[in-house]
Amino acid sequence: MPPEFRSPPKIVRRILQKILPGSDNHFLCGDFDEIYNDIFTEKGPAAARLWYCYQLVQSLPRIIAHFISWRIVMFMNFLKITLRNLKRHKGYSFINIAGLAIGMTFVLAIVVFIRHELSYDRHHEKAPQIYRMNTILGNSDSENKIAAASPAVAEALVNEYPEVLQATRIFKTLTAHTVKNRDQSFFEDRFYYADPTVFEVFSFPLLKGDPQTALSQPHSIILTLETANKYFPKEDPMGKTLIVNGGESDVAYLIKGIAADNPENSHFHFDFLASFASQEISQVTNWFLITTHTYILLQENYPPSQLEAKFPGLIHKHASPLFGERYTFDDWLSEGNKFEMFLQPLLDIHLHSKNIRAQLETNGNIVTITIFSLIAFLILLIACVNFMNLTTARSSIRANEIGVRKVLGSTRLLLVRQFLVESVLLSLFALVLALFFLRFSLPFLNNLLGRQLQMTALLNWQVLPGLIAFALFTGLLAGAYPAFFLSAFHPVRILKGHFEAAKRKSRLRYGLVVFQFSLSVILFIGTAVISSQLEYIQDRELGFDKEHVVTLRTTAEILNRKEALKQELLQNPDVLSVSLSSSLPGKQTFEETYRHAGTDSGSGVVMTLLESDSEFAESLGLELTSGRFFQREFSSESPSIVINESASQRLCRAYSWENPLGQQITTGRQIFTIIGVLQDFHFHSLHTEIGPLGILPLPKGQGQYMSVRIRPENIPQTMSFIRDKWITFAPDQPIQYSFLGDDFARFYNAEIRTGRLLAIFALLAVFIGCLGLFGLASFAVEQRTKEIGIRKILGASVINVAMMLLRQFSVWVLLANILAWPVAFYVMNLWLQNFAYRTDINLFMFIGSGLLVFGIANLAVSYQAIKCAVANPVDSLRYE
Repeated sequence: MPPEFRSPPKIVRRILQKILPGSDNHFLCGDFDEIYNDIFTEKGPAAARLWYCYQLVQSLPRIIAHFISWRIVMFMNFLKITLRNLKRHKGYSFINIAGLAIGMTFVLAIVVFIRHELSYDRHHEKAPQIYRMNTILGNSDSENKIAAASPAVAEALVNEYPEVLQATRIFKTLTAHTVKNRDQSFFEDRFYYADPTVFEVFSFPLLKGDPQTALSQPHSIILTLETANKYFPKEDPMGKTLIVNGGESDVAYLIKGIAADNPENSHFHFDFLASFASQEISQVTNWFLITTHTYILLQENYPPSQLEAKFPGLIHKHASPLFGERYTFDDWLSEGNKFEMFLQPLLDIHLHSKNIRAQLETNGNIVTITIFSLIAFLILLIACVNFMNLTTARSSIRANEIGVRKVLGSTRLLLVRQFLVESVLLSLFALVLALFFLRFSLPFLNNLLGRQLQMTALLNWQVLPGLIAFALFTGLLAGAYPAFFLSAFHPVRILKGHFEAAKRKSRLRYGLVVFQFSLSVILFIGTAVISSQLEYIQDRELGFDKEHVVTLRTTAEILNRKEALKQELLQNPDVLSVSLSSSLPGKQTFEETYRHAGTDSGSGVVMTLLESDSEFAESLGLELTSGRFFQREFSSESPSIVINESASQRLCRAYSWENPLGQQITTGRQIFTIIGVLQDFHFHSLHTEIGPLGILPLPKGQGQYMSVRIRPENIPQTMSFIRDKWITFAPDQPIQYSFLGDDFARFYNAEIRTGRLLAIFALLAVFIGCLGLFGLASFAVEQRTKEIGIRKILGASVINVAMMLLRQFSVWVLLANILAWPVAFYVMNLWLQNFAYRTDINLFMFIGSGLLVFGIANLAVSYQAIKCAVANPVDSLRYE
């Protein structure tokens, strides 16, 4: 009777079955089982199990070494085959690698851009705990989100809520500052006022000075290192003074610190940081005076929503005393007015502040990142489709190789592995080429994007694994389908010469061509729509004449002698008018809510406000629909206001007025009489509709901007005259001027950059697609060489042969246009919703884009078509 068979430990046996070589697996496991049973019989189960486990431990090093060595040998074999194919088919290899490299270049460029955009304000040590106080003011008609709060909010938050560890206020005046040191004088726009606590909230490193006391006293100031070298190139500025004029008079500021230069990825940048106590606004207690950017530091991991839930009570507590007993804060709210506050995380400010006004600086937009990321991925996808097309199109060339390998015992899995390794190796080659391309294209991209992107964002040990993973992903994405497609060939049919895979799969390849060129057409249509919108913006009637208006930033010396300077300038016949104002179209403004002064009811109208002198309407070419503008002889009248048509319509609707002229409106502090109504004009960009606007008389000694309308005939001479007069009246003050048209055009910098980038993306997408089309045309010509030779012998002309080949590809490009048009219309119509005033999408944009792509694609194919058509048919039929 045979001895009973005893099974070894199941887990150990399964491990052995997995790691032992496949060819010897069955025999070796059987031998181990027999020896296990013998030891079990002779020495017992414990000894048998111990021996079995020992065999596993003893075998592991050799098996692992064997596994690694054979994988290295196999990889070297794959590498050798890949290099051999690259050398043998240089043209196809170049197209494959170049297409992938171009696609990867733009993906890497977008990655660098996104990393830069997402890095904003992350250099602050406590960035996750920092929040900005934002305010919402408005009524039932409209509301404004403002990136600021009252100066009194910071102290109230720290005193009343223990979860608020610290708060700091940053303030920037509407007027530019003039800074003087001895004989040097400059206009400085990056001049901010801040509390001493700014260094407790933010991580602004001080190179010199004490962060606790540097801004504790009025008229103390901190300079950045770059600014210090600008004013004191060869000396230590600590303890010295600078003369600052930010209003009506010069003030000496004591330098008490030198800060490191602000990194570019900060949502605001300062050259000067003066003490907040230097400004009278630091003593303001009115919660409706929204002027100061306030940042708070919350306890770690404290939910900001819990603090926001307490804001209505805080506002009610501090805003109610500003109202009387007859008309309370609750009455004001019940009429539809809004006064709310909310927190915005510091790390969200740069990318998520699109609808928030009064930003310290222009921010980015998360939508831009999304669009660029999508386009970059699509271009990479086009490059990968190129790779698939060319690889599967050349399948007949490698069919014999695959057949022989299968006959000699190669499995499908091994062939898949080989082709995937080849595509990954090509992807790695393309990655190296892409990094080279990116290195030389970065200056151009920086100029286009307005950023300072650096290659260092990619070339460091933290990103290197990501780059390799990116190359692997691209290689697998591009090579997966060809690998499974090629490895599925039947060796018997291949070696008998019955290979028809290329023909059977041609529809799929041309489907991929359609996909490539559909994306290209969409990008070209997008470029056309954006260009049309920008042209529409530039040509649209704005309601004022922005051409040939020179705007100058005023100073205290100029304001003290403004009337004399105006008269001097008007002596030149090329100077048509001169005016002063607190703001201009395209510049920063402020808002107030006005209601009828004769009643306590009504929610009022939120109006954009500016102040001007009597010549303002003439300088900007504004038209009155009724009433009058300010006049010199009426300067001693009671306070008056000129409104636009939008304000007139809303006030008349709110209070049932037939005519607003002579009516009195108030903010609650002062009463104004409406003396005129202006035609609506665009004070802000065309992204927003024209809203209510009010113009108040300019107070004496104020006016940030001087507007000078000049004739267009002698601009250089006129500008030289204006500069000479400026020097005469303010010899120590720098002149800073621009043209109003240029200032207004800066509203659309983002759209201009997007349009240019989209045009580049579209051209590259078409270029990559044409590379693939060129390769497919080469392959088609190669496959039909004998057919073409026979056709020519039978009398076909060169034109007939060329048109036969062109027709084959033209059908697919035309189909790409038909599929792309509805998608492009939907996407661009969605984009145009960002503008209150927008162009129409017309058929010509689609036809023009389609013809352009069609023409470029046919150029890519025509070279191969003509080359084949003019070839001698004898050469193609010589061996038949």
